Amino acid sequence: MRAPADDASTVSEQDVVQYVLRRLCRPKNPGPGAYYYGISRPNDVVPDHVDFWARLRESTQDLGVVTFNYDILAEHGLQDYVNGKWSPAFYYGGFMYNQHVQKMVNVTGNVRKSVSVPLGHEVPIYKLHGSINWAWESHSDTLKIHDDVRAAFRREGSGRPAIVPPIEEKELTPEFAAIWTEAAKRLARSERWIICGYSAPEYDVASRALLSRAAAEGPAKQIELIDPNSSVVRAAWTFPNVRAIRTHDSIREALAIL
Repeated sequence: MRAPADDASTVSEQDVVQYVLRRLCRPKNPGPGAYYYGISRPNDVVPDHVDFWARLRESTQDLGVVTFNYDILAEHGLQDYVNGKWSPAFYYGGFMYNQHVQKMVNVTGNVRKSVSVPLGHEVPIYKLHGSINWAWESHSDTLKIHDDVRAAFRREGSGRPAIVPPIEEKELTPEFAAIWTEAAKRLARSERWIICGYSAPEYDVASRALLSRAAAEGPAKQIELIDPNSSVVRAAWTFPNVRAIRTHDSIREALAIL
């Protein structure tokens, strides 16, 4: 987001957030694309990601996902393709609202048409800082799941994306507090953590506190750390009750072992 040369102050923090969200969305165009690109109609599926999630789903009957990302890459990978259509295999863990989405099938003309799509039941996704397809609705001030990424392209005053920056847990709204609580429970009872691209930096105090508590509870943890700098960031994952850490420099390398 570039400000006019004579007045850089015209770019607000919200402008920057909106710019970043739209870069994350990457719809084909900012008009109909914002209504068609989403969690039940992925158009940016990465083969390695699909393979990664497929391997994990085959390896366990108790898969859960905890993410600090705002994007919807995990949702795109956790899909079933049946009779020529994508079907979500996931649901949003800790989310207190309806787990159905309205999938737009026509956004042209005077009457927009949509169909109701239920989310899956197999894999919970705990999105600790929100998602580009969640929004605080202006008419009710409730948190709503959208199938698509329209929230990032809305005009001011018609609802805003439900994005929460890294903050102390005590500052979370009740809706997000429930997500964090359920995520911690899922991590605590898991024997194996597969970490993709998160280095657990010291400044992310609330996130590290959650991970440390969860590691200390339940069975001893084995960590599979996937990161281009895995050997460097390994030290950040020496939490209590971690019995082993294996490092992998890429998803493709990890897939050979997992």
